[in-house]
This record gives sequence, C-alpha cells and structure tokens, in this order.
Amino acid sequence: MAAVRQKRVRQWGQAACAAGALALGALGVGPWVADAQPTAPGEAAAPPVLPAGTQSLEVRRGLIVRSSPQTAADIRGRVRGGTRLPAGRAMRTTDGCGYWASVGVDAWVCGTDVQPSSRPPDGEPFPILRGRGWLPHSYLIVPDGGVDAYASPEAALARTPTERLPGGWMRRVSAVPGGELYRISEGLFVHRNEVRRLHGSPFQGEELASPDRLATLAFVARDRVRTLHANRRQQRTLARLTALQITGEPEPGVLQLADGQRVAASDVVRPPRSPRPSAVGATERWIDVDVGTQTMVVYEGDRPVYATLVSTGRRERDHATPLGEFRIWIKVGTTTMDDIGNANESEDYSVEAVPWVQYFDGSVGFHAAYWHRRFGNRMSHGCVNLSPKDARWLYGFTTPVVPDGWVAVHPSANERGTFVRVRDTSGG
Repeated sequence: MAAVRQKRVRQWGQAACAAGALALGALGVGPWVADAQPTAPGEAAAPPVLPAGTQSLEVRRGLIVRSSPQTAADIRGRVRGGTRLPAGRAMRTTDGCGYWASVGVDAWVCGTDVQPSSRPPDGEPFPILRGRGWLPHSYLIVPDGGVDAYASPEAALARTPTERLPGGWMRRVSAVPGGELYRISEGLFVHRNEVRRLHGSPFQGEELASPDRLATLAFVARDRVRTLHANRRQQRTLARLTALQITGEPEPGVLQLADGQRVAASDVVRPPRSPRPSAVGATERWIDVDVGTQTMVVYEGDRPVYATLVSTGRRERDHATPLGEFRIWIKVGTTTMDDIGNANESEDYSVEAVPWVQYFDGSVGFHAAYWHRRFGNRMSHGCVNLSPKDARWLYGFTTPVVPDGWVAVHPSANERGTFVRVRDTSGG
C-alpha cells in the first residue's frame, strides 16, 4: 500500500544510524566505573554497578535504546514497558542516568529507565499473533462517502455524531457487546453495518527446499485459469496465487505441470533468478524485487531461499516504486501511514496499524497489506506490499534483528540493514 508520502514515520522520524564504536574515554559522559574496576592496594573495591544476581533489566515503561552510552547517541530502537532486557556490562556515569547498561549489540539503556531484576530476560514479539489468524489486529475500512463516528455507544444509538470519518480510512477495530457497534482506536464508535471488515489474504509464498526449486516455481497470475487439455472433462481450474511445479515446456508458450496438466505461460508468473550484486557478501542475506514480474526472491549469498508475489507502486501519479540498491534503515512492528493534506485531496488516505514494516528508501519499504488480495499486480503508493504471512516471514529473516519486546530497531555499525535491490526485468 502506501509509502508515507511526506517522508515521515509516526513513531520515529528518520534518525541516522551510523553508530560507530567509540572509546569510553571520548564519550563525554563523565567518570564511570565498570563492574570489575581495579583498585589501588588497600583501597576498598567499588560496589558493583548492578546488584549481585542481576539477570535482566526490567523496562518500567516504553523506552528508547541508544547505540552508545550517552543520551545524545543515535537511536538503536524502542522497547515496550514490561519487557526484561538481558543485563550486560554496566558503567556508572554522572549524566543523570546513574549508570548505563548494555542490553545487546550496540544497544544501551539509561539506568533511570530500567529496574535490575533477578528474573531471566523476557519479552513478547511485537506485533504478536494470537489465535490462528495471520494479522495482529482486526481492521475495518470506511466506505466511499465516509461514515459518522460517535463519542459513546449511547450517542451512536441516538445518532448524535462527533465527527465524520473520510471514505477509505482504515482502522483497528474491536467489537462492542451487543453486536451493533465497532469501537475504533480513537475511542470512537461506528455502526457495524456502515463499514466493512478487512481480513487480509491467507496467501504465502514458498520457502525453497533447494535452490533448484526456483527454476520450477510458478504462481497463477490470473483469475480462474483453465489448464490446457484436448479433453475438456480433464481440464481443471487453477485459483489465482496457486503455486505450481513446472516440469517442462513441450511447445512455445505452453508449460507442463507436475501432475501432467498443461498451462499457458501467459497465465503464470515465474520469479526470475538473479546473480548476487557485488555489494553483497558470499553468505549475506539480501532481497531482489522485480517490479516487471511483481515478484520477490530472498537469498543467502547465491542461494535463493524464498520466493513470492508482491504488489509494488502503481505507475500513475508518480507512485512507482524506486529502482536501485538500498539497505533497510529501520524496522517497525506497526505504524500508521497517511498522506493527509496533500495537493490532491482525492488521494488522501490514512491506514492504521500497518504491521511488519521495513523501510529501505526513506518512507518506501516492505509491509503487510491487509486491505487487498491482488498480489502480483501493481497496487501501492510506492511501497512493496506483501501478504501478511510473507511480511511476517521477511521481518523475522532480515537484519537488524528485532529482539522480543522491541517495537522498532535501527541498524548499527555492527549490524547492518539487509541489502535490497529493486529492478525491472520488463524494461518498462
């Protein structure tokens, strides 16, 4: 769906993340004492920074993690309250924090933001799936023309609106007992029969059991594709997005399937294999997006490991997804995307709680699209739309890694963002 056209990410802003390894003496945070600070003969040893038996640091409320032990350091990430972070090296400081503690690679927290704990580290993935669904929330879309929203159930039943929500807006939603109303995240209420629920697509690409599988993989690209067979009774209909096993090409424009059926080559999409870019290491993970075929192939070095269909930016109105080579610069569990107040009011949109977001070129990135099922077609305002299952898989595969309990993370000097290449094999 949408890139954030005004180049903003609501929770974050576009902070730089080139956090280098700094010598402690050059940090400018005042005197410090590590847990194992040596003492002069006869001098009493300094007490440890953290109490004996400390295993974790409990986050009292949501906090920002820094890339080095100083308040002005680059942002490394953000953590939810209630998370217990692993307690690493700690140092005393005179900057108001009392001490800084390491909680991961290039990751430091201020002592006033955490509480030492003897319990082991613990945190929930964010966003988290509960039950058997493929989305972390329930969602609705406001129909064209808009819908009235109400401050309370009583106001909704009396039809006394507080405001009118514009058409096309998408919101997290929860059901209200009684069955007539939904409650949206702003605390407002809408009538259930005036909005439409969004359930997302169950589609998922394929983890490739072997590198050779990519050469035989195809996805049905059209609605209700019929196989080719002289006897119509033996024909069958293939649902769009179905993954196929191609075993040969018996004649030009015709593909043989593993079950003996045949299909027109024009009715399927085959994700192309690509050589590793020179900027990518021999075993490094990287992503190849082809806007020409609307496919994505994920690699480890030269080995393809995952392939799927995507939806990139539409060509009209300058929504095309930018081509080039990039690296993921931030991963965000969920964010709201909007373009309100642009020059063309008819294109205003507001999409709430978009999950598994990974920006690689300003506000252009990968994310789940819960509002459509047309993967394999250009659908977005510039971003690379993925099905919810694909977006979640990719979010867990790329770097920087998002530890449990973290809601967002930036790359660092010692954990670079995954390399992304966007290209167009169609030449268009």
